[in-house]
Amino acid sequence: MGRPLLKPEQLRVKVECYFNPTEKKFVESKAKQAGLALSAYLREASLGNQITSLPSANIELWEELSRTTANLNQIAKHLNEGRLVHLDPSLLQEIGRQVKALRLDLMGGQG
Repeated sequence: MGRPLLKPEQLRVKVECYFNPTEKKFVESKAKQAGLALSAYLREASLGNQITSLPSANIELWEELSRTTANLNQIAKHLNEGRLVHLDPSLLQEIGRQVKALRLDLMGGQG
């Protein structure tokens, strides 16, 4: 049993844009300050959404949290594929909720 299909409004379409090297470094820096992937930063900025920078003291914690989240996503993938049968899905959901709460805390309660 695979992942459920996305709703049409959730589907993503790739858009390419070009920057000179200085511009690219600048937007990469801004994305890192915000704790976002470059594509997420560009999407949010181009849609006029407010982008909150992480407090500098929390950037390392945020990066560690990102690695942990990636590991949790892999666990979820294995669960969805039926390859992990001994893990309670409600436990995974609770861990995900706690990760989201920690992210908000790292952002100073903003989000």
